[in-house]
Amino acid sequence: SLGDSDPRPLAVLLALALTILFLLGATVVEHRFRPAMRVHSTPATELVRLGESGSVEFKSTARRNQHTGERDPAIEGAIVRTVCGFLNGRGGTLIVGVTDDGEVIGIGVDLPFMKFPDSDGYELFITDLLRTTLGMPAMSSVRVNFEEPDDAHLVCRIDVDPSPVPVYLTPPKTKGTGAREPEFWVRAG
Repeated sequence: SLGDSDPRPLAVLLALALTILFLLGATVVEHRFRPAMRVHSTPATELVRLGESGSVEFKSTARRNQHTGERDPAIEGAIVRTVCGFLNGRGGTLIVGVTDDGEVIGIGVDLPFMKFPDSDGYELFITDLLRTTLGMPAMSSVRVNFEEPDDAHLVCRIDVDPSPVPVYLTPPKTKGTGAREPEFWVRAG
């Protein structure tokens, strides 16, 4: 009869299924919080030489539109979206002052658009921009430094660790509109 069957095979099957689920969950968690590449300890010179990847991004500027020569909030937005994507992904490094093709141009073109036109003022601008759009808790996963990868140009290096919780970008209000909805960005590939 049905009640007389041996319960051991069912118990073994259940234990196997639970073990597989546990290992799958542990793999997902480990993958989520492990940096994609150990870029944070790699000098900017080497990162520029290697080029962009899933964990390294270059931006020419953080404020100045290279085509118009003017301050451009869209450029600032690209910086924030990149950092947000790193926070919600596996972390990474953003280097400002390097073109997409790896030419080091430095942060000098941005300095006239800073309240204080030096590296301290630049750092203040970057941290304030990220704090107001991503929130103060996210800042514990972000470090801003400066390096000279070619001995002639200073670049801004933003190292980002993966966040233990989702981070949402809150876009600044634009003239004539109200607050905008928070956005979730993640870096994939």
